Amino acid sequence: MKNSKMKKSLSLILSLIMILSTLSVLTVTSFAETTSDGIVYDASGGTTVVTGYTGTKTSVTIPSQLGGKTVTAINSFVSDKITSVTLPDTITSIGDGAFDGCSKLKTVKLNQGLQTIGGYAFRGTIIESISIPKSVTALASNTDYTSYVNRSAFGGATNLKDVVFENGITAIPANALIYCDSIESVTLPDSVKNIYYNAFKGCNSLTEITLPKNLQTIGEAAFNSCSLITEVTMPDALTNIYDGAFDGCSKLKTVKLNQGLQTIGGYAFRGTIIESISIPKSVTALASNTDYTSYVNRSAFGGATNLKDVVFENGITAIPANAFVKCESIESILLPESVTSVGNSAFGNCTSLKDVYGFRDTYAQTFAEENELNFIPLDDNHEHTWGEVTYKWSSDNKTCTATRVCLDRSTHIETETATATSKVTKEPTTTSSGTAVYTATFKNTAFKTQTKNVTLDKLPDPYKGFPDVKEGAWYYDAVKHCAQKGYISGYANGNFGPNDNLKRQDFVVILSKIAGADLDKYAAMTPKLKDVKKGAYYAAAVNWAVDNNIIAGYANGNFGVNDNITREQVATILYRYMGSPEVKNVDSTLKKFSDVNRISSFAKTAVAWAVQNNVISGMADGRVAPTEGAARAQIASIIMRMDQQGMFNKA
Repeated sequence: MKNSKMKKSLSLILSLIMILSTLSVLTVTSFAETTSDGIVYDASGGTTVVTGYTGTKTSVTIPSQLGGKTVTAINSFVSDKITSVTLPDTITSIGDGAFDGCSKLKTVKLNQGLQTIGGYAFRGTIIESISIPKSVTALASNTDYTSYVNRSAFGGATNLKDVVFENGITAIPANALIYCDSIESVTLPDSVKNIYYNAFKGCNSLTEITLPKNLQTIGEAAFNSCSLITEVTMPDALTNIYDGAFDGCSKLKTVKLNQGLQTIGGYAFRGTIIESISIPKSVTALASNTDYTSYVNRSAFGGATNLKDVVFENGITAIPANAFVKCESIESILLPESVTSVGNSAFGNCTSLKDVYGFRDTYAQTFAEENELNFIPLDDNHEHTWGEVTYKWSSDNKTCTATRVCLDRSTHIETETATATSKVTKEPTTTSSGTAVYTATFKNTAFKTQTKNVTLDKLPDPYKGFPDVKEGAWYYDAVKHCAQKGYISGYANGNFGPNDNLKRQDFVVILSKIAGADLDKYAAMTPKLKDVKKGAYYAAAVNWAVDNNIIAGYANGNFGVNDNITREQVATILYRYMGSPEVKNVDSTLKKFSDVNRISSFAKTAVAWAVQNNVISGMADGRVAPTEGAARAQIASIIMRMDQQGMFNKA
């Protein structure tokens, strides 16, 4: 009886378990929905999370809204079909392994606003390049790399070669590209101030790195084992290089440290092949640990087995304790006159150290004698180790002084003041400033030629207005423009004469001013055209125009002094001044004018060019009026249009 009851109870319990299991499955799976394109998502929370892809499309754009909610995360999107993915601006997180195994995925466009990308997010893809938005703060799922290797976001993306961090990003996250050993180039914008630990560790295909000018810190092991980097220049803003930053960079031979650098951590350059180093006077610490009884060889250059020569720049007063402890390959050091103390074990166990360079009667000599090292005195004839050259221009830019100071002894100074030459490259006008270039050349070959661009002030505005040119008139701006530029002036009585026909000689004078022609050599020239009187106010300008094939005169050998210039003559002279460019569709351009047959044969090409380039336009009645006189206001309007289009700059 008991057995029967027990069996019934057991049966009932098992039935309940099965029912609850079924309900549990139904409850979980009921949250998942799928779009017609095969995007699987879960909208059960406050926002929507993409959880899969079952579609067949190769190029996918994930929408910003699914299930009536904003899409903020992608936890999984694994597919062996997709080749490209574009994310909406609403995504803030890409989960661990989200695209892991997408074997055909080559193109991914990450969105601004994205904050985190989990470990192995793009493992197994064939992405070759990626741009990291400035909003990203984490590029890995795990920070304990003792047990989990290569868990960065792009770990296992074996085709990835080029990585660009977008301008605006201020820090490269810890473990950002750790062990991404296919990466060949990384672009870091100047907005980056910090590179955190392990950021590029193990990127052993990375051949070079240009550090951003605003970079302040390089984290622990940031470039550890980047075995193809050969040289590094530290930017001026850098203050700290942490432990092991370049440890294992086995081809790193040249390192230029910056003024302003304060600390270099332990093992920072272990395993490099640096042979010589210059330590800036700003450095105060050269190791991560001061207790060297238990931690041996943790100095900044500990393990840099090729390092032989160390130069301390003048200005540094104390060599930090343990600075080069156990750097067994160092053969010589140079201590400048500014050094007054050397910390405990600064050169402890530097078994190859033999020579100390310095100046007599300074601490360098004392240190050498106390440690039974060979003291090699430097005198005025020694080969100087010069600091960077500084250049200073005088307030009027007429001279430039170059100065360099010996890093070994600050009393050794070379200086030279050079007289500068100047050239105006852009003439100032009443409406725009100009530019002049000053050049200073030095006799000392150590000093480089210096150039300086100087802005020239605008010219005083001579425009006082004309009584017969009223503000609001259609030609007001054109007359003002030409008067300010000095192209056209008014009459002796102060008027402009906007409706007066312009004379031929006056138009040529205007054109010579626009060209900036040197008329002095043409003033004494005997005119080639019969009615041009030598010494007349227009003679030099006409001679210039004839000499440059801009005008040819009439068939009778006259220029036509005091003749009103016609509209077709204006077009012809300007066309020749612009170099007689090729003109297409002459007939079709001119046929819209009712008086096309009145255009002289010599002027047709020029008039068509003028119409096509908005130099002249037709009259209100549909005529081009080729033989009518051109009023002074019309000429001013033509010149202003050409000037504003930059046409005179090309002539």
